[in-house]
Amino acid sequence: MSQIIQDYIDALKTADAQLEKLIANGENSKAHVFLDDTYIFDKDFKYLYASISGAKKLGQDPAKMVGKRYRDISNDGAFAQIIEEHLNKVFVTGKTIRYETRQIPTVLGNRYFEYILNPLWLPNKEIGAVICSVRDITERKLTEKNFSKQVGKFNQIINLCPMPVVMIDKHGQIVSVNQVYAKSVCISQNDLVGKPFKYVAADLGIEYEKSAVVKALEGIETWQEYLTFSGRIWLRNALPIKDQQTGDILGAIGIYSDITEYEKLKEEMAKLDRLNLIGEMAAGVAHEIRNPMTVVKGYLQFLSKKVSESMQEQFSIALDELEHIEQIITDFLSLAGNKLNQYKEQNLNTIVKGIIPLLQTDAIKRGIDLEVSLIDDIPDLLLNEKEIKQLILNLVRNGMEAMGQHGVLIIETNVKDDLVSLHISDSGCGLRTEYREKIFDPFFTTKENGTGLGLAVCAGIVRRHNGKIEVQSEEGRGTSFIITFKPL
Repeated sequence: MSQIIQDYIDALKTADAQLEKLIANGENSKAHVFLDDTYIFDKDFKYLYASISGAKKLGQDPAKMVGKRYRDISNDGAFAQIIEEHLNKVFVTGKTIRYETRQIPTVLGNRYFEYILNPLWLPNKEIGAVICSVRDITERKLTEKNFSKQVGKFNQIINLCPMPVVMIDKHGQIVSVNQVYAKSVCISQNDLVGKPFKYVAADLGIEYEKSAVVKALEGIETWQEYLTFSGRIWLRNALPIKDQQTGDILGAIGIYSDITEYEKLKEEMAKLDRLNLIGEMAAGVAHEIRNPMTVVKGYLQFLSKKVSESMQEQFSIALDELEHIEQIITDFLSLAGNKLNQYKEQNLNTIVKGIIPLLQTDAIKRGIDLEVSLIDDIPDLLLNEKEIKQLILNLVRNGMEAMGQHGVLIIETNVKDDLVSLHISDSGCGLRTEYREKIFDPFFTTKENGTGLGLAVCAGIVRRHNGKIEVQSEEGRGTSFIITFKPL
């Protein structure tokens, strides 16, 4: 036997003696540093050494095991063949082998064990022996089985759950996901289950350590926490999965709820509340303002005929400003939404054609080309003609102001998927990205002298017609408003 191997055996025997001393003195807690049973085999698969604890588990005397093979001390020929095949592979390849088994009969009964076979190299680069470390993993396997049972029970529930659900074990490996989760992260279930959550999180751009389901492995529960992912808004919940008897954490479960539409609805409701407030203000104040203003306007018109020509310009400016105030009051009343509107079955193309001459006049004054493209055989809609004209006027004039003195403004009607749409597009300066979600809010404006009511009035008109208004814009390349109506 090589001196190196003998020195190694002597060191193990010393450790064995220390272990026995600790146990004899009742210091079992310190004895836990010696967790593994150890054996050393030669090239003939014979024992060169067996630790005291290892020999005891096999019901053997460690000294009497030396020189014998495993098959010599056990009648389990099938397992003897397995271990000899593994020993031979280590001697041939020099690679470590790890193996779990329940086939080792011990005085403790049938338990789960894991053994690791490592080569013991000699200075001449030959393998002189193989060291076998054996650990009782019964508790771990039972815990894993318990967890597997819980996963099985959870699977029946999460597969029916309409929300994304993911489960990981205590090592951070994904053990279960439902189809909804797989769809939300755009990865198939087969490609998720069995993979470390760490790598999946990296692919998704999620910080692994800060993930709620990973924190749950440390016992940290997460309830109703906001998360923005893939352009959607989520509420995430994560809980540790614990052993019912020991309280040990076996894994964790994460449940996610997509609340994007709910948040959008909340935002829309907030806008409606603001519009209702403005409506109440308009209904209560606008008429009171309009009555005295009408009197003032009448007197100014009367006096303008009595003054000299040199004063005519001043009176004209004052009357123009009063008309501007009247238009603002009209817009306020349009936002009120509590007036009785007259809707009747009519054709959108007919209303557009009726307002074209007025729009053409404005376009010529500004040096803007007006293009109109109306699709034939458009179905009739339930419309309020006056409001639709106001909608078109507001959007067209908004586009003309965005273009200045040159550009092209296009008005189109279309029918697609049984929906009638009106498109009003300009080649103006376009909208900045952060403005697109705000342009329909009352009092929001990008113009120096704007009131911020024009597009809010348009949104109110479309809403009262049960339609939908959208904006498409790119900075420096123009803006398009698409209004969609449902036919009768």
